[in-house]
Amino acid sequence: MTQKQIDNFRKLENNTDLRAYFPSPMCEEPKFWDAVAGDKPCDFIHDIRIVRDYPRQIELYGSLPHDAMANVRLPYFHKLIQQLTDAQKGIPHEIHSDIMEDLKQRYPGKVVLIDFWATWCGGCITAMNAMEPLKDNKLKHPDIAFVYITDHTSPMERWAEYRSRIRGEHLRLNKQQMDALTKRFAIRVLPTYILMDRKGNMREIQHNLIEEELLKALGRQ
Repeated sequence: MTQKQIDNFRKLENNTDLRAYFPSPMCEEPKFWDAVAGDKPCDFIHDIRIVRDYPRQIELYGSLPHDAMANVRLPYFHKLIQQLTDAQKGIPHEIHSDIMEDLKQRYPGKVVLIDFWATWCGGCITAMNAMEPLKDNKLKHPDIAFVYITDHTSPMERWAEYRSRIRGEHLRLNKQQMDALTKRFAIRVLPTYILMDRKGNMREIQHNLIEEELLKALGRQ
C-alpha cells in the first residue's frame, strides 16, 4: 500500500467521495484500518460495493427500501446514507429526477419495455407471469430490456417478492414521481406499456402487440 493510500484511508471520516475508495484487494493488511474504523479492509470494500449506488436509489425512490442497510457493517456508511436521505426530504422529485431520462442513459441503443403495474392489479400480475417464459426464447435478446414501474400503493414486501422473481429492473416510485409520469403518458389503467426504441423515443403499445412491437423495434420483423 502506498503512503498516499494510507493517508486517504485515515481521512475517511472527513471524506464523502466514495469513488476515491476503490482500492485493490488489501484484506491482508488490516493494520492500516484500525485508525479508520476498527474493522477489516474486506468489510470496507464490501460496504462500498453495497452503497455506491444508493444515492441514485434515493433519488429514484425518494428513500431506500426497508432494511436496505442491513448488510452494511461499518457505522460510517450508515451515517453517510442517512445524510443523503435527509437531504432528499422536502425536495420535489420532478425537479432533480427525470425517471425516463435516467432510463435512456442506462439503456442507450436498446429496446426497452416499460411496464406500469401494481401489486394489487391482478391483470398486471397475470401478464407479467405470462411474459416470463418469453424472456428465455422469443424475447431473449441482449438489446431488449424490461423495466417495471409501480408506486407507493404497492406494499414494500409484496413488491420485493415480485422483484425477486420477475426479471428486469424494478422501480418503486413515490407519489410525486408517479403523478408526473401518469400525467406525461396519460395513464388511466394498469397495466400500461410504454416502448422505448433504440433512439429513446417512447410510445404506448397494447398488451397483445408487445411481442410484435419489440421485435419490430429490434429490426428483426
